[in-house]
Amino acid sequence: MDKEDLLNFSCGEDDKENQLNSFFHSDKLFRCDKHHLCSVYVVRRISTSSLLAVFTLANDSIGLLSQEDKKDLQEEVCGHVAEDYNEIWNQQTSFPAINICHLGVSNQFQSLGIGTIIIQMILKIFTKYDASGCQFVTVDSLNNSQTNNFYQKWFF
Repeated sequence: MDKEDLLNFSCGEDDKENQLNSFFHSDKLFRCDKHHLCSVYVVRRISTSSLLAVFTLANDSIGLLSQEDKKDLQEEVCGHVAEDYNEIWNQQTSFPAINICHLGVSNQFQSLGIGTIIIQMILKIFTKYDASGCQFVTVDSLNNSQTNNFYQKWFF
């Protein structure tokens, strides 16, 4: 990952309010990667090597603090837990997850399905290929309508 590439990367309007651009342009991204808070991934165009997207992933867990929380979760995932695992699942108070911490697609490549491909890849790797113990995928999202709409399409 080239720091110079990230300084030129923009996934939204460049202003003081764009927290995602600010993070991608800062040393925080490299420090978080270096100290294993998250892992940083870049998506490049093969023909030009230009940066299309940047995303970060981190281990996460969903902890249940009350019986009410557990009941809500059980109702929400009812029918998705394998019958032979149901007894163990019902005894869990914490569930391993992977967190999509940051996801930005370059301005010039937005609305082309790149974010969708990244989400599909993450879901497939962590729920189908058993890359690690992962029962859920969580998201830290900027609170704006465009981002919220994107993740709601994926049921986040």
